[in-house]
Amino acid sequence: MSSPSEGVHVLCVDDDDALRALLTDMLERVDDRLAVDGVGDSAAVLSHLESGTQYDCVVCDFDMPHRTGLDVLDEIRESFPDLPFILYTGKGSEEIASEAISAGVTDYLQKGSGREHYELLANRIGEYADRYRADRQQALIQERYECLVEQSVVGIGLSQDRVFEYVNPKFAQLFGYRPEELVGVSVLDLIDESDRNRVRRAIEARESEEIERVHYVVTAERKSGERFDVEVSGSRVTYDGEPAVLGVVQPAGQDIAEQPRASAEGGEQAGRVDLAARCRRAWSEYDRSDDDLVVREAITVVANAATVDALFTQLLSGWTEVDRPLSMTLSADDGGFEVVVDPAEEPDRIEPPPDPPALGRTAELLGWDVLIASTDRGGFRYAFREVTVVE
Repeated sequence: MSSPSEGVHVLCVDDDDALRALLTDMLERVDDRLAVDGVGDSAAVLSHLESGTQYDCVVCDFDMPHRTGLDVLDEIRESFPDLPFILYTGKGSEEIASEAISAGVTDYLQKGSGREHYELLANRIGEYADRYRADRQQALIQERYECLVEQSVVGIGLSQDRVFEYVNPKFAQLFGYRPEELVGVSVLDLIDESDRNRVRRAIEARESEEIERVHYVVTAERKSGERFDVEVSGSRVTYDGEPAVLGVVQPAGQDIAEQPRASAEGGEQAGRVDLAARCRRAWSEYDRSDDDLVVREAITVVANAATVDALFTQLLSGWTEVDRPLSMTLSADDGGFEVVVDPAEEPDRIEPPPDPPALGRTAELLGWDVLIASTDRGGFRYAFREVTVVE
C-alpha cells in the first residue's frame, strides 16, 4: 500500500449526482489516503484526466446516457493504456462481467452499501494504484537509462552467447557500423584473430558466473578493415532471464596503445619478478599485519618489476578506506595467479570498494588480463591471466 504521505488520486465517473457524491465521500472517509474527484459527464472524462492531476485509478459506472463504462474505457486506453480502471456497476450480470473482462478492465465490482463495501473498494483502488505507480516508476527509470545509454560517450554493447543483442550508437560508430548492422553479429567478428581466444575465454567466464567483471585491451577491427586497440570493461548481467555480458568499450588510451604488450615479457626492462616479495611490499605500505598475508606458493613471472609494484598498489588502494581487519592471499591460478582480499574474520562482512580503473590499465601494460569476482565472505578475487610464469 502507499504510505499515508502519498495521496492516491481517484476519478469517479457516474451520471447520478447523488450516487457520485456518496461514493466520493465514503471513499475519502474509509481511507484518508484517497483524494477523490467526481465527473458526471462521461464525455468529459478524457479532458479531466489530461487537466493536470496525475490520477492513479478510475472508478466508472457502467450504464450511463449515450455510452457505457466500456466506451469510456476504450477512449481512455488510447491515451492512458495502463491506468487502472474499475468498472463499478449496479447491474451485475455474467454477461456484463464477461464483456468487461474481455475489454481489459482492471477490476469489476458490483455496487453495494455499508462501510465494509467501501473499504473493499478502497483497498482495491490502493492495491492497483500502488502497482501502477511502481510500473510507472520502473518505466521512467528504464526510459532514463535508455536515454543515458543512447547518448553515452562510450560504446556500450550487450551480448548473449557471444552474439550482440544491443549496441548503442557510440559503439556502432566506433566500429564503423550502424547499430542495427551489429545486432545478431558475433562479438568475435569484431576482434582481430590474434585476440579472439582471449575474448572468448573472458566471455565464457562471465556467462558461466565464474567471473563478474573483466578488464583488458584487445585489437579490434573496424568495418573498413582498419585495426585498432580498444579498452574493454565487461560485467555479467541478466537479460531476458538468461546470463549476458554488458561491455563498455573505448579506444585504448595513448599510454596503452603505444605500449607493446610483449614489452612486459621481453625487452631490456623485463625480468624475473618474485610476486610474493612485491605483494608483501605493497601490503606493508598500507600498515597491514604480515599475519594476514598468505602466500600459498612461490610465483615468479617475467615482467617489469616497477609495473608489478604499481599493479599491487592500485589493487590495494581502494581497500584503504575499509576500516576493518583484512586478509590477502596470493596463489597460482590457471594461466597466471590470483589475489584474494577478504575480511580477516568471517563474520565481519564488509562493503568491497569499487574497482580502480587504473588496475586494468596497468595489467594491460604487463600484457595481462584481470578478471574480478566476489568471494563468499564479501571480498574480491582478482585473477590475472595471460601471465608468463617461470616454472
